[in-house]
Formats: sequence, C-alpha cells, structure tokens
Amino acid sequence: MATAPASARNAFRADLLLAQAAARAGVVSSTANRRDKGWANWSEFCSQLQVDPSLTEVDDPVEILMVYAHRVRTGQCSRSGRPVKRDSVDTELRYVGQTLALLGTPDPRYDQSTNKLDYCLSSMLRGYKLADPAPSRVKPIPIPVLVRATMETAASTPLMKSCGDMICIALYYLCRPGEYALSSDSALSTPFRFMDVDLYIGQRQLDLATATEAEFNAATYAVLTFTLQKNTVPGEKIGHGRSGHPYFCPVLAVVRRLLHLRQNGAPREAALHSWYTRRNRHDLRVRSVTTLLRKAVAEHGQAFGLKPSDVEARSLRSSGAMALLCARVDTNLIQLVGRWRSDAMFRYLHVQAAPLTSRLAPQMFHFGNFSLAAPLPPAAAAVVATS
Repeated sequence: MATAPASARNAFRADLLLAQAAARAGVVSSTANRRDKGWANWSEFCSQLQVDPSLTEVDDPVEILMVYAHRVRTGQCSRSGRPVKRDSVDTELRYVGQTLALLGTPDPRYDQSTNKLDYCLSSMLRGYKLADPAPSRVKPIPIPVLVRATMETAASTPLMKSCGDMICIALYYLCRPGEYALSSDSALSTPFRFMDVDLYIGQRQLDLATATEAEFNAATYAVLTFTLQKNTVPGEKIGHGRSGHPYFCPVLAVVRRLLHLRQNGAPREAALHSWYTRRNRHDLRVRSVTTLLRKAVAEHGQAFGLKPSDVEARSLRSSGAMALLCARVDTNLIQLVGRWRSDAMFRYLHVQAAPLTSRLAPQMFHFGNFSLAAPLPPAAAAVVATS
C-alpha cells in the first residue's frame, strides 16, 4: 500500500474500518464488549512488561501468554481480582488471540506449522482443568413441581400470571432465559413477541387480530417463530400441540399471554412476557422467574431430591430436555427442538434421573451375553443361563 496513491490508501482504510465493523457485528454485542475488556486487561499486563500487545517483536510469544494465563488464574490479572477456573483463563487467552486476528496478526496461541493450540498452553490449561473442582450445574425441575408452581399463579397478580405462563412456555419450547424474560444483560434479551406467534385450530390458522376469544381458547397448535433469538436460523419455527393438562399446556399458556396482550392494546412488537396494569406495560424479569421456581422447590421439591439453591431460571431449558429424554425421545429430536448445534445439550441432562437408569441393570444382565470372537462355549453359556 505504500506505493498506492493517497486516494486509494484512504479508500482502503475506510473500507477496512467498515469490514472490521461487519466482523464485530457478527458477534453478540455482549461478547464483543467482554472481548474489548479482555484486550484492555491484556494491554495493561503488557504495559507493565513494556511489551507491545501485538507481540510482533517478541521472540517467543507463548512465554508471555503463559505468564499472563498464570496471573489470570491466580487473580493477579483477573478482572475480579480473585483466582479463577480454567475456562476463565481460556476465555481471556481467546480474547487476546481473536483481537489480534481481527487486526490481521496471526493468533499467537496457535502453532503456525500445525494450526493447533500450542502444546505448552494446552498442557497448562489441561492441568488447570484437572485441578478445578467439579462444575456446579443447575438441576432440572420435575414436571409435578412446575405444575404446582404455575397452577398457584392462575388466580394471582398479572406479574405472577405472566411468570407462570412463561415458565410453561419456556419448558415446552426449551427456551433460554432471555427468550422468555428480560435479562439483566440487554444483549441476551431477545424475547418472543406477539408477532412471533401463530395459532391453529386443526389446519386453520387464526388471525390473531380478529379471532374471537372462543377461537383462541379452541386453538390446538401453537408455533413460535425464531427471529432475534440465538439459534442462528432466522425464521425457524417450533410448534407444539396440547399437552392434555387443562392448565400446564404450551398452547393454553401461549393463548393466555396473547389474550392478555390483546385485551390491553399491546402492539404486535410486545414481548410475550409483558404484563399490564391500567395500560402500563411491565416486563417479566429473569430474577422473578428464579424467585418463583425456588419458592416452588422449597415447598414441593424435597421429595424429588431438590433444594432451592439447585435451581434458577436456566433450569427450565434443562427441565424440558430432561422430560423428553425420560420419555425416550430420540436425542437428535431433542437437539432439534432445543436448537443445540453441538453436543452441548448433554451438559443439561442428568443421568441420575431414576426413569433413565432404573431399567439399565436388568437390560445389561440379559443382553450382556456376547462374544468378541468365537461363540460362547456351551459350558459358559449354561453357567450364564442358570445364574
């Protein structure tokens, strides 16, 4: 570019800025903001060593990265000032590498000859993982507890009715918290809206603006369209029929939300979780969902091996997936309904559930008579048969 005309260089710089902005727009804003903070943290570390953050003048950048990782791990360079786990260290290193890659510099975490994470870094992270305590995961909530929780909201305040309905919707549609309630992180709040819903009576689609209340209540199928939600497939639709329960039903919960919004003159863009008092709109917040779930578990969860601290709003996604798994639904279908793009789904599922494991021992016993090479000798077969 040094020999290019000034006008060409200026045009190139302008287009580069636009291209970098497009690359940034491809990342959720909250993630981009965290990456920016991570880069600022890295830059401060480098300034203490009087090293260029780009590491272009460093003979072995991996050594610098390893010291940074150590200090993040021990809390010296963590943003909280406290020791952190392996995943947090990996995240901070990733922010450094991604920022440098966006600037056109090779990611120093990787061995350029193999395009794999440097052996020293990967060994260091593996050691951190082995030293970390077992992760604490939220637990799924059994359906009976959720049914009682939502039924108790049926004759309550508009806030509680919204909370109960959205718990029901979140469970059946395997929603993330920001899809059914307002998250504290606005970038993660992408709620389903009035306009994202389709209702059917049999094969007939209802006009949600003109259909009667009786037609709403007669709906047999409810579809949610993913528009802003985190599923990477805009326009994808997930539908459910009736559950068979007179209240804890995805179709009826959607109907109740739509009727409430329509009766209060809500616009088509209104979030399903919105609730109104005297024409004033309010948002259901994630913390309200967590509060209701923990109250329900405190009252009804002991029989299921749960305590309030085991659950929060995120439990609903794992609860729905767990219910499907216990029903022996194919895991590929669960993954489709939950919009999981990887095996991350299995982090939500707990094999401790009795319906999943109670029949395994007899199945293992009866189907464990196999041979790796030749048929089982008659004597061995007779021993197994009479055991």
